[in-house]
Amino acid sequence: MSMSRGKGLLIALVIFLTGSIVGAFGLEAFRVLRGGPFKHLEGKGPVGFIMERMSSDLKLSEAQKKDIEPVITEMIGKIDQLRRPIQEQEEAIFEEYNARVRQLLTESQAAKQDEIVKRMRDFRKRMQQGPHGSSLPPPPPPDGLFFGSPGPPPVPGPGPGPQ
Repeated sequence: MSMSRGKGLLIALVIFLTGSIVGAFGLEAFRVLRGGPFKHLEGKGPVGFIMERMSSDLKLSEAQKKDIEPVITEMIGKIDQLRRPIQEQEEAIFEEYNARVRQLLTESQAAKQDEIVKRMRDFRKRMQQGPHGSSLPPPPPPDGLFFGSPGPPPVPGPGPGPQ
């Protein structure tokens, strides 16, 4: 039996798409089961993150950890104090512009926009909450972007670089 070229290409395409879909589901299942690259840092907040990184990178002794943690906690508190007024100004600006945009939407669009804004605010609150109620954003990711891989290579060219 001979198969037409079109049928052969269709079968190859179906096999390719099936493999892609199965692969995507497999990667997602792996990510969910593993808990993502930062699962072990969940709930530690900025102080916990910094202490874990310093301890790991510098091989701190228990005595050093005990002495360094209050310094890091104080630093995070001072940064929080500096950011709070700016966050309040940011919120006021957002409210003003959100109200202006809302006037340009239909009733159903405005309702949907309200839901989006609520989800955004809820997400932002969750991301800002550290174990001690700190309003700092989550810490930067570790060296790697995914599962400890090295980050992207530096981009050559002008611009600020490491000092």
